[in-house]
Amino acid sequence: MEINEIMQRDVAALDPSSSLLDAVDLMHERGIRHVPLIRAGEVVGIISDRDVRCYMSDIFEQLQEKTAGAYKKSLALSQVMQSKPLAVDPSSDVLDVIDMMLENKVGAVVVSDSRGRIQGIVSYEDLLRLLRDEYLSAE
Repeated sequence: MEINEIMQRDVAALDPSSSLLDAVDLMHERGIRHVPLIRAGEVVGIISDRDVRCYMSDIFEQLQEKTAGAYKKSLALSQVMQSKPLAVDPSSDVLDVIDMMLENKVGAVVVSDSRGRIQGIVSYEDLLRLLRDEYLSAE
């Protein structure tokens, strides 16, 4: 099975100049855990809820709550993002993508074309849904 058969096509993305608060708000609003960062149509990074939690815990240890809130609004995602996120071709085999995600210990990969333009995203949740559906259809 090709990854384009299970990828999420309606991708919520932000510009790397967006703030950390923008990412938190988008994740909360859309119920997602990974946000690709796009500049001039190309994927340049990704931020996960884990990245946000880790970064914010460091900030809160150093700053008082009031100051940390202002910092969260002004901090650009380009300072926090994982640059060069794992990306796969839409025709990639699902099993190969699973192996890649396990090997690199990531929760999502970007699906992009040969020019680096985003086509979709696949997270561990998409893969778990596939496993569930395959399991149920085998019964």
